[in-house]
This record gives sequence, structure tokens and C-alpha cells, in this order.
Amino acid sequence: MKLSRLTLLTLALLVGVSTHAQPAPGRIPPFRFLILVDSSSGMKRLDDITPTVVHDLVLDGVYGRMQPGDLYAVWTFDEEVDTSFTPPVIWQPSLARSQAQAIDQQIRRLKYQGKDQLETAVRKLNTIISQSDDLTIIILHDGSGVMFGTPFDFQVTAIYRQF
Repeated sequence: MKLSRLTLLTLALLVGVSTHAQPAPGRIPPFRFLILVDSSSGMKRLDDITPTVVHDLVLDGVYGRMQPGDLYAVWTFDEEVDTSFTPPVIWQPSLARSQAQAIDQQIRRLKYQGKDQLETAVRKLNTIISQSDDLTIIILHDGSGVMFGTPFDFQVTAIYRQF
């Protein structure tokens, strides 16, 4: 993995939650995987690699961790979180190439603007963490700033500093 990819792909949180309830109408569905992409102006310098990273994650099912039928989505954030960037998608190996290409094209159309408000995104993530039995969150971020609002703040910030 290139250093720039490693820098961009800074965080994968594995969160186990003990709830088995189905979401009420209008609530966020219980994702198995969520890819959160920083779309703030600070990510403009990485706009050539961000779509490729997300494409590759979807294509190979997050390094082989996705199973057929797993629900995933891609959200973006700057000053606000866009939870509708992609609708929830059911991952199927036979459709992975077309799903990856569609998301790649959508990310290439992002207008990187606004301020990075990672803490706002983390607060939104706490909503879906409580609704998921087993959730993997991947945050694509340039590594600037400090992680805030998770049990992993210290470790993630240390990784940011390292790269």
C-alpha cells in the first residue's frame, strides 16, 4: 500500500454492539460497513486518490471482509454529514465491480469545500453504532487535526501524527 493511501485510509473502527432490534421506520438501517469520506477543502489535494481508495474498498469487499448480503453505504462530511451520498447498498460479489465504478464516479464529482468537522461526523456515527450488531467504519481523512469523540481518540491521533 502506498504511503499516500495509508495516510488517507487512517481509521477502521470495529465496533460490536449488543442490539438486535430492527430500526423503526425513518431510522438509519443497520449497516455492516460504512465508508465515511472527508469532503472538506483540506481533502482537495487528495481528490485524485480518494475515489480509487473507495472503489478498491467496494470492489474487493473491504479486503475480503464483506460477505454477500452485507449492507454498506458511503457518507461524506465537511461541516455537515451527508448520509444520503449513497443509498444503502447490499454488497454482492457479482455486482461489486459495477457498484465500485458507480461510487468512484460519484466521488469524482465531489466539490471539496468547507471545513473539516470530524467531530460532527463522529457524533452522527454514534447514532448508527447503537443500531448495529457488528459495524466496521472506515474514515478517509487527510489526518489533520485530532480525533475526538471515540474510545480510540488517542490511538487514531497517534496514527495521524505518524503519517
